[in-house]
Amino acid sequence: MPKPTAAEQQTFAEHTAAFAPVTPAELAHIIKCRQTAVVFLGRASCSYCRRFAPKLQRAAAQTGVSVRFADSSDKAAWADFREEHDIDTVPALIKILSDGLHVVCNSKLSEQDIEKFLTS
Repeated sequence: MPKPTAAEQQTFAEHTAAFAPVTPAELAHIIKCRQTAVVFLGRASCSYCRRFAPKLQRAAAQTGVSVRFADSSDKAAWADFREEHDIDTVPALIKILSDGLHVVCNSKLSEQDIEKFLTS
């Protein structure tokens, strides 16, 4: 897969700018404390993530749901989390609730489907 252009990387950064960054340690704490959160796991070098990010940005704005961004470009940092929760691909949209994690890995989701996931 070809490397993204500087413009593509900048556009991805703009689409994810409203999402608060989250580290693996912070995410582990959120899960352990049974807090609720929505997390977008992805990276600028992934063409599927670049296609998904603007849809998620619009859906989050439409629903008012706060989304955190987990930059998966550091594969080693996220390896344990991804293995523990069976997250094989990105983009991954993760909803953390008191009953556990709900994960969808589908870059083809429509904005409406993303909105439903965010608000369900």
